Amino acid sequence: MVEDYTIGKRTNTRISLLYIKDIINGEILRDIQGRLTALDIDILTSTSMLMEHILDNKFTLIPLIDYTGRADFVAEAVNQGRFAIIVDGAPTALIAPVNLSFLFKTPEDVNTSFYYASMERTLRILGLFTTTFLPGFYTALITHNVGQLPLPLIATITVSRLGLPFSPLIEVLLMLVMFELFKEGGARLPKGIGQTVAVLGGLIIGDAAIRGGITAPTMLVVVGVTAISSFTLVNQSLSGNIFLLRVFVLLFSYFMGIYGFFISLMFVFLYLTRLRSFGVPLLADISSPKGKDILYTFFRIPFSFMKKRNAALHNKDGTRSGE
Repeated sequence: MVEDYTIGKRTNTRISLLYIKDIINGEILRDIQGRLTALDIDILTSTSMLMEHILDNKFTLIPLIDYTGRADFVAEAVNQGRFAIIVDGAPTALIAPVNLSFLFKTPEDVNTSFYYASMERTLRILGLFTTTFLPGFYTALITHNVGQLPLPLIATITVSRLGLPFSPLIEVLLMLVMFELFKEGGARLPKGIGQTVAVLGGLIIGDAAIRGGITAPTMLVVVGVTAISSFTLVNQSLSGNIFLLRVFVLLFSYFMGIYGFFISLMFVFLYLTRLRSFGVPLLADISSPKGKDILYTFFRIPFSFMKKRNAALHNKDGTRSGE
């Protein structure tokens, strides 16, 4: 079903709300309808502007609304009991409600082998944990808990850090900022040139930093793995905002060691448990008492076995074809 709205006193921007009436949860539908009707703004020109107006939590680090430019992904999301919003003139559509597992999905997942899609989804989840927690964990080990490392690794790290002018905290922050600069610079250049500049620039400057005694080879490897892991994230807003969580974990780990790392891990988890997307908890799939719901988070099962829709959405019709 499609509902049309006109928003913006000056722009008179047309937007369309898409959903399947006999599937979507009634409370979720009434919630978004009320928010769209209550909007009183003069200008609406983009989906990101609309997203910020209809969200309760304006400063969340984790996206509570997903976006896509693929019509097939929108159709699949609507069939699962979500709604989509299309803004006239915008190249992307908004999809909600979302949970953390939905942010790991791509349009290609339903068009490829379920073996390959499951492996890629698992790598994305691993990439999220790696890019968020690896710098802090490594910094905690080399500053406060060196005894937890094997002796050969301790010797390697100690030798590589001889004569370095910066503390591990300053060192990792400099490397993280440098990789973010390469990422941003590569995105602003033409596609073919940008990727080449980002890769070659990282190799050349990284090698020069090691030879110049600015950073240790092991630290550069850790930061490089962190940066590459961030590229596995599908939602670019999530990929950018993770930088702040990464620095938060890093600061706790540097000043408090492995205890600070686990304290920051607990704070991040508690923060995620508080987030709601139109009433749906962000960790709904992970916190489900049903093992199969957690299994579906990591794996894309064959379509012939998909008998139920996502239970976290509490749809009117929770069954799919074949049941």
